[in-house]
Amino acid sequence: MHGVFEPINLTLPLKVGAPRFADLGPDLLHSPDGRAYVISHGCENNDGMHCSFMVGDAAYLLRTRQPFSEIAHQPACLNRAETWEFYANTSTEVVGPQWVPTVAQATPLFRWPTGVGGVTLTFNPGLNRFLAVVNMPHDRKHSTVCDFDTYVLEAEKITGPFRLVTYMAHLGPQMYFQHMSSAAWSENGSVGVMYSSGNWYGCGGKTANPPGGRYGLVTTEFGLVPRRRPSDR
Repeated sequence: MHGVFEPINLTLPLKVGAPRFADLGPDLLHSPDGRAYVISHGCENNDGMHCSFMVGDAAYLLRTRQPFSEIAHQPACLNRAETWEFYANTSTEVVGPQWVPTVAQATPLFRWPTGVGGVTLTFNPGLNRFLAVVNMPHDRKHSTVCDFDTYVLEAEKITGPFRLVTYMAHLGPQMYFQHMSSAAWSENGSVGVMYSSGNWYGCGGKTANPPGGRYGLVTTEFGLVPRRRPSDR
């Protein structure tokens, strides 16, 4: 695993950059199998120019090989490679997701060359959906000055397939590290709370949008609007 904060040049693809635990509720209440899951982003073909903590090509998923309750009393084991297994859509002949023992065998959960930056994953129990939030510089390069874009994906299963919910250009305009809290959804899942940070460069004096954006922990309430069907008037 690598923590990626500035552009780096590697000879091999990077698959676990800036990893974050999936927010599956207290005591992993909404985990599909009691395991802890981690989502990350990485660079498939690193040229040293677009591989950073906010720019990459794909998202990857890993999980503990055992239910987390069996290893919770051994926190040091989280640093051991043998604790983890990795998502790999390795065969079209096998129904269901495949899990492999090494990061070298891992394949993307979803991909978009230079379009997958920092990513977080949470569960919305009211809607019974897994929601991924992705942010990246608007120019899709390694620069982290201004502006940033954010998009949200949804899936019925933690392994996808993920579909685009909304794409918000220039959000913040420098909002990053967004995370939807699993503990703050309304009962029906239509209203939630997003934690984020941003605007450390000030973005040329631009006004924070949404209001309150700053270089610090920002709490923003938001609503989800049902998608309209073509037949709706």
